Amino acid sequence: MLTSLPGHHARLPQTWLRLLRIPNVRRLAETRILTNMYFYSAVLVRFEMDRGLNFTEIFLLESVLSLAIWLLDIPTGVWADRIGYRRLLILSRLLNAASVVVTLLAHGFFVFAIGSVLFGAGVACDSGCEDAVLLRSLAAAEGLDAGKRSSSAFALLGACSSVGFFIGLATGSLFAAHDPTIAVVATLFPATLAIGATWLLRPLTPLSEAPHAEITSLRARPLASAWRLIRREPALVGLSLVQSASFVCVNAIFWYNQPLLGRAGVAAQWFGPLTAVAMVFGIVVPLLLPLARRWASRRVCFAFSLLAPGIAYLALAQAAWSWVVVALLALIVGGSAWREPLQREALNERIEDGARATTLSALSFLGAVAGALANALVGRAGDAGLGVASVALGAALIALAALAPWLMPHEPAE
Repeated sequence: MLTSLPGHHARLPQTWLRLLRIPNVRRLAETRILTNMYFYSAVLVRFEMDRGLNFTEIFLLESVLSLAIWLLDIPTGVWADRIGYRRLLILSRLLNAASVVVTLLAHGFFVFAIGSVLFGAGVACDSGCEDAVLLRSLAAAEGLDAGKRSSSAFALLGACSSVGFFIGLATGSLFAAHDPTIAVVATLFPATLAIGATWLLRPLTPLSEAPHAEITSLRARPLASAWRLIRREPALVGLSLVQSASFVCVNAIFWYNQPLLGRAGVAAQWFGPLTAVAMVFGIVVPLLLPLARRWASRRVCFAFSLLAPGIAYLALAQAAWSWVVVALLALIVGGSAWREPLQREALNERIEDGARATTLSALSFLGAVAGALANALVGRAGDAGLGVASVALGAALIALAALAPWLMPHEPAE
């Protein structure tokens, strides 16, 4: 059972094998790899500039993407709770593939912006639906408790995301050696395969603990259910805000890694492969979460996932040797790998099943405010210099780690 995980390394693979034997978990793992296999990630800026964009327009596309997610998050969550999570996940994959097609054909800002809107709509359709599919699939599997230690399953999906990023970073430069357009075309293949893998998800049934009439009522009024939870447990809003702000701080390393490696004397052609090396830790560390949960509480593990990258950022402010920079990049990527699965576990164990997607989307909607503010501050810190940015990001993550014990709920009794 997920509630009785072994306490030594030799038995850890059995945990993941048991999860992967569940058909829907296996399909979700496959789609996580495929949808994160962005072969163009290392050359996207060059591709967009070749198609007529300047830096102002490139960063404006990020704002268009964020706005699309922000506007569509709650409506798609309500829709998912009413018509089904599998259908919204299929729509999410279709929109993601469509955004790649539009990007491939784009010339000029307006068409690129359409691609960003499509991608943002896909992210919004996915919000909360994957959690619902995962938890119901765990509950339906004999001997597995969806309400306890579900962070193990979320961690597995996080590792699969890192696998996709790793493949994209490690091989994207090869596709783009002649023309960045080839890397965009290559990305279309895994995006299309993800549609098929999602289509093969098995139909879901309501959780047995929730009466049919209650599920029907929640689906009719999912926003009311979400609002009740937020009023009853405001700390969950704080947890969502911390998650959004910390994601921005950690994700900033994928913008600052190139200038940091360049400052250390690394040639530009090695930026992608060395970042891919750091991503290996994003694959391995999530898989160790069940072992860590045997030794430490959820609160301690969550605080560590904020503290470790914070310390790494502070060290990056002075790092000058290339191998030290790469090691610190790995600590930021791997050290933060427990944050998302632990937060998703804590939220999901308090959400009513019939309104899961709506509630998670509402919390994500509120968290986007913290994310938008954090993005602006990260950009200003970067303009002040790499050292200032590293110190600011490190200090922010350490401060968030200090808040973790107050916001992360206690684990439910066994």
